[in-house]
Amino acid sequence: MPSAKRIPSEVAEHDLNFIRDMMGIPHTNRKQLEISQKALTEIIHNDLTPRQRELILLRYYQNMSNKQIAEVLHLDASSVSRTLKRARTRIYKLLHVYLDYLRHVKLEE
Repeated sequence: MPSAKRIPSEVAEHDLNFIRDMMGIPHTNRKQLEISQKALTEIIHNDLTPRQRELILLRYYQNMSNKQIAEVLHLDASSVSRTLKRARTRIYKLLHVYLDYLRHVKLEE
């Protein structure tokens, strides 16, 4: 059984696709992706509920399907889907707040 307890210290390179999809960031904007990568790590560590973090890690770091996650954790598949959707929505909102803040700070410099 995969362990969801091990939280990666930083987002892996393949997870940049997750950020691109979440944020609609062009593939050519590498600097913004790197900033988003750091922010995503912080959000996963600090701003998700334990259940959301566990499901995000299993889904995107262990590459498990929603059905596999439901089976391993003895959850209803619809519960897994709902929790992942809430986690992705939270990540999306917090990444936008973080990037908006960085843009604001840059404008003042």
